[in-house]
Amino acid sequence: MRLAARTAFIDTLILKNVSGDGWAFAGHRASRKAEQLSSQPAAALNFWWQPIVRAVRVRGAVQEASRAKSDADLAARSAAAHEGIDPADWVLWRLVPSRIEFWTARSTAGTRESCTFAKVRPGRAR
Repeated sequence: MRLAARTAFIDTLILKNVSGDGWAFAGHRASRKAEQLSSQPAAALNFWWQPIVRAVRVRGAVQEASRAKSDADLAARSAAAHEGIDPADWVLWRLVPSRIEFWTARSTAGTRESCTFAKVRPGRAR
C-alpha cells in the first residue's frame, strides 16, 4: 500500500468522449476540480463493471482542450444545463493516458488477471 503525501481528491464525473486526443470530461473553471488540475495536471480514472467483474484503470496527464472544443461541448448540453454558465467558464479537459490497465476476475476466490499498457519514454527500458 502506498499513501499520498497530501490528500487525494475524488470526483464523480461524466466521461464525455474517448478518442486519440484522450479521455474527455468537462466542468467549470471556478470548480474545485479545475483548481486541483491547475496545481497538478494529472488524474486517474477507474471504471468498474460488477456484473462481469471487470475494471479499467487509466492514469495520465490532463490537458485543457481548445476553447472551440470547450464551447462545442457546452453547446451540446441541454438548455437547462446552460443556465447560469458563462461560456468562458466552461472547460473541456482531456486525460492523455500514460498507463491503462484492464482487470478481470479469474474466479470467485478473489484471484485476478490484468493486462497493463504503459507509454515508454524514449531512452527508457521497458
